[in-house]
Amino acid sequence: MPLAAALLLAGCAGLPTYPGMPWADAPSQSGNAHLDFLLSAQAADGASREALWQQVRNRARGTPAADLHIALVQSLEGHSGYDLAAAERRLRALRALKPAPEIDAVARLRLTELQDQRQYRQQAESVSRELNDLKRRLAQLIEIERHLDGDRAGSRP
Repeated sequence: MPLAAALLLAGCAGLPTYPGMPWADAPSQSGNAHLDFLLSAQAADGASREALWQQVRNRARGTPAADLHIALVQSLEGHSGYDLAAAERRLRALRALKPAPEIDAVARLRLTELQDQRQYRQQAESVSRELNDLKRRLAQLIEIERHLDGDRAGSRP
């Protein structure tokens, strides 16, 4: 992931900000206003995400930057507009349009994060199933041991 971050940061200075949005007045930390937007949205609490969702969905659509911001917020839990499948479709469609490099880089980054999250979730579910199976098997072994101990105790003089 460090390589992806370095690629994102290369040559991304000078992007426009969007008046009225929470990140517009803050200086860019990364040199990429779209990446700053994603980081701010990820750090926001539920109420702030809801307000952000209302702002981005009511803003003019049709520009790559607006579509990116809608997809980014839509991909984050904690607000009424959360729709991971729609966000992924929107991000993929945006990338297919070959947007500006700074927009494409953030869309690619978020898609990679979502893919990683899905893989981690699948691995965790698999480990959980294995753990439950091991617990079940251990319980069966304990029951067999108890049964055998009871048979031994009953056969002793």
